[in-house]
Amino acid sequence: VQSIMKRLSHEQQLASQAWNEVAEEYQNRIEPFTSKFVPNLLDPTFLNVRSKTILDVASGTGAVALYAAMKGAAHVTATDFSEEMLDVLGRRVNAVPSNCDASSGGFGLGAGCK
Repeated sequence: VQSIMKRLSHEQQLASQAWNEVAEEYQNRIEPFTSKFVPNLLDPTFLNVRSKTILDVASGTGAVALYAAMKGAAHVTATDFSEEMLDVLGRRVNAVPSNCDASSGGFGLGAGCK
């Protein structure tokens, strides 16, 4: 079991490093494509986020988390194992004058983020 855990930990570190290296470009090159699916993912017909608490796992640069916040989620927590992805999201949250806040290792986005 220790051998497996050590290998998994190493693989996670490698994956984290890889995502850290592409975080800045991810927002510019990949997110414009992937974010096109977000309105369908959070379509109020299927999932009404208004006044709900949302957990965005593997949030990357935050397309889903920010969209949920803009659509009236009471609270959005975004998490990712890439610190650089969260740093990009943090800068996006901090660049918007609202009641959004960012903290190390994850985010808390309040309703009214625009």
